[in-house]
Amino acid sequence: MEKELVVFERAEPTFTFQVTPNAGDTTLSYVSTAKDITYKTYVNDVFVGDCCTLTLPKALQDGDVTRTVATTGDRSTTPEHCVVAVGPTILQVTNVAMTATHTVVSVRRDVKADLQFYINGKRTTATPVSSTRFTVPARPGEIVLVRLVRGGQKLDMRLALPKVTFSNIHLHDEQKTWIGMVLPNSSVTLQNGSTRIASGKSSSTGRVVMNLAPQPIKSKVTLVSKRGVYRFIQTVYVKAGLTPKFTVTTPTSSSRSVTVNTNIDYGKVTIHRGSTLLASKTVTSKSMSVSMAA
Repeated sequence: MEKELVVFERAEPTFTFQVTPNAGDTTLSYVSTAKDITYKTYVNDVFVGDCCTLTLPKALQDGDVTRTVATTGDRSTTPEHCVVAVGPTILQVTNVAMTATHTVVSVRRDVKADLQFYINGKRTTATPVSSTRFTVPARPGEIVLVRLVRGGQKLDMRLALPKVTFSNIHLHDEQKTWIGMVLPNSSVTLQNGSTRIASGKSSSTGRVVMNLAPQPIKSKVTLVSKRGVYRFIQTVYVKAGLTPKFTVTTPTSSSRSVTVNTNIDYGKVTIHRGSTLLASKTVTSKSMSVSMAA
């Protein structure tokens, strides 16, 4: 009985990078359909490891050449790859929370790139709040430049912080109006917890006037001014109203008005002669004239 001998030629191993190596990368990974494959990797002819996933002794640079010897059985292949620089791929500012003394910038970015901040053209140190939020000492009216640098290339985003003198919000339990300075042309709200107690729109200079129902003492009220990605937030606890104090010019028999100077700009002034009411007027300022019969 004759037997037929069949000779199979083993194919050279084939493999690919899991991620094509670029400048700045510190790891290499391979995948292959061949069985029992081994790797020996070199960077610029310097041996760096023999695993399918390895950590490089230093980050790859533009122009580096990786050479990998892939072997299975008595077959091998030795492909080379020239590393190129890849610039930042994404930079997006999602929120800018401003105060009178500093700004918190929230960014969505290429995490392989170096994140830098500049204020009015001068590089500054940013304090991380989280992996996506950073505090910089930028004040209203200043220019903040957010920059990503990778592989010798850069990606910039310029933020012109609105110029405004923010008000320090104060509220008392008798207050029905709040007037202050916030972000220009912004939507403004006052909230007691999750309950909105007032809302309005600021002018081109940032001035806003909002009417509200008086809030209980010790209530926690939050002011939010928002325009696009820019925000100004401040929280205050409601205090007790001031004890009224006032002085009145001395009336005469011919007086038809008196001047009242007070320490508050709300409430009501009444003038009596005995039990007879001579005048009543709502207080709108700390100094006003009240008319009455002579």
